Amino acid sequence: MIRHIDQLAMEMLVGDQTLLDVARDISKALRDRSVEGGIVGGIAVFLHGYRRTTADVDVYTMDRQALADALLEQGFVLNAELKQFERGEFVVQLLAPTDEMPFHPTHFTVIDGVRVVSLGDLISMKLSLGTKHLRRVQDLADVVRLIETLGLDKTLTPRIAPDWRKEYQKLIDAIGRDTL
Repeated sequence: MIRHIDQLAMEMLVGDQTLLDVARDISKALRDRSVEGGIVGGIAVFLHGYRRTTADVDVYTMDRQALADALLEQGFVLNAELKQFERGEFVVQLLAPTDEMPFHPTHFTVIDGVRVVSLGDLISMKLSLGTKHLRRVQDLADVVRLIETLGLDKTLTPRIAPDWRKEYQKLIDAIGRDTL
């Protein structure tokens, strides 16, 4: 069976399951438990339109314990040493308001069966992490690629968190001047 290129980009295939399937399972757990939150990170970037690979599922939740309980019920195992959940080769990282993050998302949507952070909050989150932590340069690259791939412009600015609007607009201007 030949898989579509978008599927290949996100497949860490183990048996018949992919990272997107795991993200869907987690989204179902969030919904079933009425837990606020959603998928962030590389899968969110992928689902919003920039096709890149990732090796794990990052989940932002307002109630880490409720989601942890749901993951355990779905067969995930807590790896306390690495502070992550695992199901076979799949890794799930939980992020919560108590973590040291400069921006916490509040808007979520569903794309392809996955509850994912909104585009504005995703960009705000990526800008906040990428500008605060030098080793998180991938976050800035994700924003640049989302802007290029989706043809984003300054009309998205009101959906970006106020603290990150100037940074977003600077990127829009810089990308507009970068003609290769």
